[in-house]
Amino acid sequence: HIGRYAHVARSVVAAGFEVRGYDQRGFGASPGPRGVIPHEDALLDDARRVFEAWHHECGELPVLLGHSMGGAVAARACTGGWISPRALALSSPAIAGRLSAAQRLALRVGRWLVPDRPLPSLLDPRAVSRDPAVVAAYRSDPRNHALASPRLADFILRAGQQALADASSMRVPTLVMIGTADRLVDVAAARAFHDAVPPSLRTLRVYEGF
Repeated sequence: HIGRYAHVARSVVAAGFEVRGYDQRGFGASPGPRGVIPHEDALLDDARRVFEAWHHECGELPVLLGHSMGGAVAARACTGGWISPRALALSSPAIAGRLSAAQRLALRVGRWLVPDRPLPSLLDPRAVSRDPAVVAAYRSDPRNHALASPRLADFILRAGQQALADASSMRVPTLVMIGTADRLVDVAAARAFHDAVPPSLRTLRVYEGF
C-alpha cells in the first residue's frame, strides 16, 4: 500500500516534485475483499482513472513511478495504451515472478477452479529487505496482507509478459531500476524489458548486490 512508500515521497518532494499515490485495488485502504480483482484488467482500468483525474487536476502529464507489482501494472498500462505519462520510472518491476513449476501449475488449476478466492501468496517477508527493521515493520503493518486470488496472480504474470512483448513499441521515456540480489522479482526479465524499449527512450540503473 502507498503508506509503505512515505520515505520515497519525502525524497521526491525534496527534489521539487508534487507526489500523489494510491492503494491498488485489494490492498491498503482500498474497498473490497483483500487480494481480489473483479476482472482481468481491473488494475489497469483503475490506473487509467486515477491518472486521468490527476492529469485533469494538475493540467500537465505526471511522471509515473511503479514498484514491484505496481511496476508490472505501470509498464503494462503504458505499453498497452491505457495511459501515456510524461515519463515512466520502474523500481524492481515484476515483469516476471520467481515461481516454481509446481506453483505455476497450482496457479493454472486455481484460476480454473477458484479464480476469486483469496489464497496465501507465498511471498516471503524476509525477501522484502535485508534490513531486519524493515522486515519487522512490514510484518507488523496492519494494512499489509499475504493474500492473492488466482485471478490477481494470473494478471500480474500476464501483465509482465505482455509488457515485455510490447516494450519495443514504447513511446514514453523509461527508467528501469533493479537490484541484482532481488529475491522477489526476476531481475533478468526486468533487464530484458529495458533492453526491448527503443534505445533513445531507455535508461537503466543497476544496484549491484542490493
